[in-house]
Amino acid sequence: MAADLRDRLGDLAGATPPGAPPNDLWSRGVRRRRVGQAGTALLVAVLVLLVGVGGWAWHSARVVAPADPGSVTQVPDRLFPPSPWLHSYDGPPGRLIAVIPAIQRTFWHEQNGYVGVTAATGHYGFLHLPRRVPDLTFADPVSLSPDGRRLAVWVTGRVRGRPNSPAPVSGLDVHDLVTGAVQRWRPPTVHGLSTDRLTWAGGDTLLVDVGQYVHGAGSPDEGAAVGYRTYRWDLPSGRPEPLPESLQDLNSTATGHRLVTYHARSALVTDLDGQAAPVRVTWAGAQHQPMSVNPSGSRLVGLQGQGNNGNLVTGRIPAGGGALLGYQTLTVGRSRHAYAVDGWLDDHHAIVEVGVTGADARGELDSVDVRTGRVRPLIGHFVLSQVATDLLTGPSVHASPPSSPPDPRKVLGWSVALAILLGLVTLVVRGTRVSRP
Repeated sequence: MAADLRDRLGDLAGATPPGAPPNDLWSRGVRRRRVGQAGTALLVAVLVLLVGVGGWAWHSARVVAPADPGSVTQVPDRLFPPSPWLHSYDGPPGRLIAVIPAIQRTFWHEQNGYVGVTAATGHYGFLHLPRRVPDLTFADPVSLSPDGRRLAVWVTGRVRGRPNSPAPVSGLDVHDLVTGAVQRWRPPTVHGLSTDRLTWAGGDTLLVDVGQYVHGAGSPDEGAAVGYRTYRWDLPSGRPEPLPESLQDLNSTATGHRLVTYHARSALVTDLDGQAAPVRVTWAGAQHQPMSVNPSGSRLVGLQGQGNNGNLVTGRIPAGGGALLGYQTLTVGRSRHAYAVDGWLDDHHAIVEVGVTGADARGELDSVDVRTGRVRPLIGHFVLSQVATDLLTGPSVHASPPSSPPDPRKVLGWSVALAILLGLVTLVVRGTRVSRP
């Protein structure tokens, strides 16, 4: 049987026509192998790209955890300019020690935003403020309460007639930064509200200066506004109500529930709760910037002249009115230039924004003793911001810089470039292994 099998196989072999491998067999094999290499390289490139973009997406999707509202307040020894790619808070952040205006960027857009610095932990994060007016000419779009708990925000929305701008001011929102609750005020307006200032007269009392535009956009007089009024809004229990006519003056400051309305070389100091009679005080010499009254209502302080010489002026308020007592000029040091009074730490120490000149030029927030002129830094490196003045009596701590996330456009660009480079390297390395035998 073995012989028969051999014979049959021999017959089959003899019947099979002779053949030879195709002439392009080698090139076809090389092409097939290169296709496999290209697919592998493409897979590697895609994986690298996904890792890079996915890592950025995870990083940018992270949010800053809200602070514990019951934690101890801390005063940072410096404030930092925030990154435009900084994360946002997930929910109410808790009390804030400062609010910093900053550019906020997304992959395709950028806008004016506000970064909150928590009083408990010093964390930085962008604040989510729906319908916030993107910009205002004469007033800050937001205002932080002195206790750091509330943030008043001008908002945009529909008006009854032709709006005076693409984003007309339609009202005011006040955010509780601890609970997340929002109180809203929407006064009637035809073309939009003209805003002046938001002044806190305590942690829960807001003074609102607002008028009405009289024309819509496109009118020759579209910027004209009338009917300015100052409203008092007691947030726990009331709605905004206009102040008495005698207190309707946009040039004013407030500390606690005391209001100072300012007129050239005199000022009227009024207790908003009516517990003391109004007192008018005068002074000789140059006209000064609006004066600020201390918590007990016993002293005024302000910037000298038009606020361009770096000095302060101060004096005691006489019980029955009249000329300021002990009127004097205070300098805040040779290397310092006072440019704003933000409030009071106590009856004898004003909170003053200063510019430090010289080799270490910077902004600084100082406590100035209005009796002696002695200066004590509160925030040694100060950036343009609003601070919760009632919280500045807390302990000072060394501040760490906030996170600085990378530009996602650069992350994507480098990921694509790296993916292409790895793909090319893979093709070259694996291609060199293909050789004709």
